[in-house]
Amino acid sequence: MAIILISYIAVNTSLSLTYGIWLSVLAPVIIIVIFSRDNNQWYKKHPEFEQPRE
Repeated sequence: MAIILISYIAVNTSLSLTYGIWLSVLAPVIIIVIFSRDNNQWYKKHPEFEQPRE
């Protein structure tokens, strides 16, 4: 949500297009990192489920 807000502010303040491109590249990367950490915590709390092997 914060990334969407920052992107919105960047567009409204007429920042360079480079900032928008960087935000659009970084947003999915940050979300993947957050979800992978959350998954690891969930598997630690629920030992009855096996974590898939990569």
